[in-house]
Amino acid sequence: MFLSILLSLTSYVKYQYRVEPLYPNELGMVTNLSELATMVSTADILMAAGVILLTSITTFILYKKFSTKKEYISPKTVHYGWRILTLIISTFFMIYVTHFNGSGNQIKEHFSNYTRWVTYNQNMNYQRNGFIAGFLYNLGTVNMEEPEDYSRDEIERIYKKYLEEAEKINQNRTQSKINTNLIYIMNESFSDPTKINGFSTDQDPIPYTRELLNNTLSGESLALNIGGGTANSEFEALTSLSKEPFRVSVPFVEAVNIMHKVPSIVKKANNDKLTTTAIHPYDPTLYRRLSVYEKLGFSEFLYAKNMKNTEKMGNSRHISDRSAYKESIEVIEKTEEKDFIHLVTMQNHGPYQGKYEDLKFSTNANGTESSLEADSYLEDLHNSDLALKEFLEYLENQEEEFLVVFWGDHLPGIYSEEVLSENSDLNMRETPLFFYSNKQELSGDVGTISPMFHTNQVLDILDIEVSPYEALVDNLEQKLPGLNGGVYLERNSEKVISSRNELSKEAQAILKDFNLVQYDIVSGNEYGKKLGLFEIKSQ
Repeated sequence: MFLSILLSLTSYVKYQYRVEPLYPNELGMVTNLSELATMVSTADILMAAGVILLTSITTFILYKKFSTKKEYISPKTVHYGWRILTLIISTFFMIYVTHFNGSGNQIKEHFSNYTRWVTYNQNMNYQRNGFIAGFLYNLGTVNMEEPEDYSRDEIERIYKKYLEEAEKINQNRTQSKINTNLIYIMNESFSDPTKINGFSTDQDPIPYTRELLNNTLSGESLALNIGGGTANSEFEALTSLSKEPFRVSVPFVEAVNIMHKVPSIVKKANNDKLTTTAIHPYDPTLYRRLSVYEKLGFSEFLYAKNMKNTEKMGNSRHISDRSAYKESIEVIEKTEEKDFIHLVTMQNHGPYQGKYEDLKFSTNANGTESSLEADSYLEDLHNSDLALKEFLEYLENQEEEFLVVFWGDHLPGIYSEEVLSENSDLNMRETPLFFYSNKQELSGDVGTISPMFHTNQVLDILDIEVSPYEALVDNLEQKLPGLNGGVYLERNSEKVISSRNELSKEAQAILKDFNLVQYDIVSGNEYGKKLGLFEIKSQ
């Protein structure tokens, strides 16, 4: 009963903060309970404690009223015999339930008579079929469902098709490998609050970033979640795979065993003799980053306990952006080779109230449950803006060439219900994205694109030849730049599409090709690798 109450409360609180359901794999995050507690408001913690206390008192009263009365007590042999039998039956039942997604599972077959499973959008799956069905559907799942027409012949067809596309692209490309320093910056909860309907502030918290957005190649990154989902945005940006067809909720956590074989910008950088470094100023065990980064091929991982620069701002529990950039500069200055640095910041992570005793950036913000929370978040943003300016000014003065890809992982979960109702799903998922070079003049608008397409832009800017797989991802972006379960954006269309079935035939066709290849990589027989799908063919 206690476990059921805790599960219910956890599910409720997670949906309030993240607007997504609770997944089975997330129960393992109880080992990071102290960290998770800092992300939840005191009111929610008190609510949970109150419900548990009330239930305890009620249970105790009922026990005293009925269970200790002589007329209700069974003979010991019957009493314990019944308990042992119930324990055995329950144990076997629970073991069988854990194989819900196994072949021929009778419980799933029974559920399937009354449900319509949704593979590409788990919010919809839970809402349509209920919490229990949705939770079980995500229990012990395979990475992806096998597409109906998956076969070696289909992968070979796709390979030949996109080999031709790659040859077309490569006719106008001059570089065969990465010859510049490359820096990915995924900034925690970095967003543009002035674009949120119903939210107001009397100052712009990110004036420097806004100037960059107007004067370099820029656009919007499509966040996979509201108020969270950092690891999934990171997964897409590093691998150019899509979270959308995955059956697992967090690939970093549940599919860590496949990370060594997925394509990634990290492996490309390693092949091109760059030094690859991941920096995340936080606990490295969260989302299994220690294992994930090693399998993806990073040569070094710097985190809170082995970083040199760990200063914080105000009363924050999180290392500041300025410190994270200083750590990046140290990496740049100590390596002789060119660098690929992947930085995931933490400064702007909630909770926000109490971070700053003296708010230097006063905003008079409205549109959240607490004006102090809003002001503190905007103070964080402003400090991020200043730190970014310092970092890019440092790069501007370097002789070596640097290309920076900067984006926010998601919006913060601070907005009131009224504000959320005034904004579309798309508006609540768009974060600033820009590409900066200290040697090239970049300009243009990439529109709103999923993180999986960021590397497309990098290869284009650096004029690097592509493999058939990269040509497939490039073609997918041309048709479907925004790809997320429940939010699909077709090129040259202002309509936000909520289901695959509503996409144009052209978009559905290329998405089908991509899904076949992704399945081949993460759960299939790796026909593509054997054919040379990830290799650049010499002209």
